[in-house]
Amino acid sequence: MPPRRGETIEEYRKRMRERYATDPEYRERRRGPLRERRRERYAIDPEYREQVLERQRERYATDPEYRERKRQQVLERKRKSRANDPGYRDRQREQQRQRYQARYASDPEFRERKRERQRQRKRHLLGHASDLERRPDALNSSDGRGPNTP
Repeated sequence: MPPRRGETIEEYRKRMRERYATDPEYRERRRGPLRERRRERYAIDPEYREQVLERQRERYATDPEYRERKRQQVLERKRKSRANDPGYRDRQREQQRQRYQARYASDPEFRERKRERQRQRKRHLLGHASDLERRPDALNSSDGRGPNTP
């Protein structure tokens, strides 16, 4: 679209910037072919691909906002791919079980900590079972209805 009659180049540029900023369809029509050319060049030209990757690495290393945005994009892609995979949770559970079994088999300290936790849990559960016998006020003998809980 050329400048209007009597319009200076600064006015024309200002009008074009405003249109680009406010009109999403116009913006997409302008960006689409550029994006396609970049994709084709990235696929074909190894030097260009390396330049692009180097720029991305540099920006990732120096810009924390960019790094966080990219991390969120990766997490979102993973979440979407896993949402469509019915066997994902089963595979994760199986891998976790295998890691646990391997660690249990190879690490004596891990085994000992596991046994100690089991002993503590058993003592804890037994402690609850014997509370009724230890507490004199646990059973109310006047009504005979069972435990006297506050």
